[in-house]
Amino acid sequence: MAELTREEENFLKQYRAELDGIVALTDAEKESLFAQAKAGEKDAISRLAEGLMPTAMEIALEKHLPGLHIGDLIQEGNLALLEALGTLSESTAEAQVYVTEYVARAMDDYIMETGENLKGGHEIADKLNLLAEAAEKLIEELGEVTMEDVVAYTELEPDEINELLRVAGEEGLFGEEDGTDTSEKL
Repeated sequence: MAELTREEENFLKQYRAELDGIVALTDAEKESLFAQAKAGEKDAISRLAEGLMPTAMEIALEKHLPGLHIGDLIQEGNLALLEALGTLSESTAEAQVYVTEYVARAMDDYIMETGENLKGGHEIADKLNLLAEAAEKLIEELGEVTMEDVVAYTELEPDEINELLRVAGEEGLFGEEDGTDTSEKL
């Protein structure tokens, strides 16, 4: 998670206060509401969306990048939450996982779409392309890829490589999230 600006911290404080006013869902209530939402019942979808907003906020905090306002990411997550709840086809047991993954993917898509405006133009997309190129060439030359190889090829820091991989949905490819374990192979 990127460091929040003062404005974002204030937004988050206010947003969390609003969420504190929402009655948390019990496991039994979730199960019942997911079954009703799967059947298209709008009241159930609304209550689930309201009850799962803290989950969307937590996902947004994990995915937050500098230059992208946390409020925009949370809003994108909440919209995706409603979309996912409106398209449920999974069994009740799988529905929570489906919704969480749907929200996370929507946020990743939003980050990629907005990435052009972050950090001066196409920088994120360019770096992701560089990582893909590095992996392809290094696998071709060496048959495997370590974090050290990627760092040497791209001249990016391990933390930045891991952050880019997280945005691309490929986190954890090199072992430790901080990039210190360079023994893991791609």
